[in-house]
Amino acid sequence: MRLFRRITALAAAGAVCLLAPLAAAPQAWAKTSIVVTATQIFGTIDPAKIKDYTEYMAAVNLYEGLTTVDPTGKVLPLLAEKWDISQDNKNYRFHLVKDATFSDGKPIRAKDVVYSLQRLIALNKGPAFLFAGLISPENVKAPDEHTVEISLNRVYAPFLATTPLILITNSEAVQAKAKDSDKWAEEFLANNAAGSGPFALGSYDRGGELVIVRNEKYHLGFPKKPIDEVRFIVTKDEATVKALAQRGQLGMSARAHATETFEALSKIKDYRIVRNSTASGFYLKLNHKAAPTDDIHIRRAIAFATDYKTIRDVLYPGIELRGPLPPAFGDAFASDLPAPEFNLEKAKAELKQSKYASGGKVPLVHSYVQSLQFEEEIGLLLKAALDQVGFDVKLQPEPWNRITELASKPETTPAMTQIFNGPTYPSPDSMFYVQYHSKGAGTWSSMSWAQQPEFDTLIDQARQETDVAKQNVIYKELQKKLVADQSDVYLLASNERQAMHRCLDGFTWVPIQSFGYNFGKFFWTCD
Repeated sequence: MRLFRRITALAAAGAVCLLAPLAAAPQAWAKTSIVVTATQIFGTIDPAKIKDYTEYMAAVNLYEGLTTVDPTGKVLPLLAEKWDISQDNKNYRFHLVKDATFSDGKPIRAKDVVYSLQRLIALNKGPAFLFAGLISPENVKAPDEHTVEISLNRVYAPFLATTPLILITNSEAVQAKAKDSDKWAEEFLANNAAGSGPFALGSYDRGGELVIVRNEKYHLGFPKKPIDEVRFIVTKDEATVKALAQRGQLGMSARAHATETFEALSKIKDYRIVRNSTASGFYLKLNHKAAPTDDIHIRRAIAFATDYKTIRDVLYPGIELRGPLPPAFGDAFASDLPAPEFNLEKAKAELKQSKYASGGKVPLVHSYVQSLQFEEEIGLLLKAALDQVGFDVKLQPEPWNRITELASKPETTPAMTQIFNGPTYPSPDSMFYVQYHSKGAGTWSSMSWAQQPEFDTLIDQARQETDVAKQNVIYKELQKKLVADQSDVYLLASNERQAMHRCLDGFTWVPIQSFGYNFGKFFWTCD
């Protein structure tokens, strides 16, 4: 059997090759290294700045939070073995496990939690928007080495669900690298890791490869035949991914590949396609603060001109999405919303009602991630229908980092952009706040700029309601208002696919961003 347990990287020129030492290697290595492909760069590995699926994938392997989440979305103990919540739901006391250490062997203490959360709040990036104004730095305290007390400024019902995102850094190691001009050691954590996760940092090239190596001191241990090294390679090239699999070098593929690529990978010896329904939505974000999508009739025309079934069945797998919240959110999902409809005549009628109807063809810029084949195909499908209705669509593919830059202001955000958005913590709040609250604006999640006072009010009400049944009533009302305003075009709820080597096992989908890709739980089944 020609199978190497060490799987190699890409040559600088983009070709796939076996490294020279491996050519004469024996079949069984003492350690197992796998290649995992990603379609987005790892823009940061600083746990206080992470924001997208690749960055969370790095973080969940290098760091740990106070809690974690199971496949049902239930919050479970991790660095905190238990917690107490006050009757007014504003004070939380976390009791830390006593045997956990950082990758350098130093024990995890309450002061590390205090420092990590205060650093997160001070930098005000990544997950910090969840805690800004909610937690004052002085209200994070360590009464003893194994107890952390966090007092909230107001009731925030989803707070416990956000605690997996409070990723703990080694305060002594980080503070040792701080400078007068760099109080929070941002330069150090931009290129190094100081966590307690199942892996430590091997090497990191911001524009390309990330390598993580197993942390043998990890307090939770590992399964039999663990993964010792993961080499993340960033590539959007479909041919490269297929070539890696054909050579037996691919451990696990990225999710964002074309259907034909997954079909090809499924036919390659030793590979299988793993499919999971998710809590992620795929949207056309329509900029409410720029022409022509500032007109509700234009937004509705685009929605009617979208061929949902072809997109779901042919271009990218998914299930029907009737509004901004996927059905996976259960009782919070408004199941009585109308199904989206593909109807070109209705699209034309809506266009005629818009303020842009009398000026000939309506120009419309449509942006999507460059080099993602399925997004290009969706763009071409949309252009064909919209041009027929009365638009003049300009397709504008952009690198992902450019899309995130454009998203920071309404005047630079394209009129229409393809965006995936999934929960980063197990609560509907994770879908609504970042996409539609005025205080969540300025990220790729909020490219619709649909912020309105009535949306803010409902989101805030849900955040303060601790009765789940009453909270769900608010969420359902919010969904109906967003749909009535055509906040976005709701393409589908994503069914994710990944190619995995037959010898790689241990993957369990988790309904928050990239938390299922904790490679400390993966293992190699072959000799």
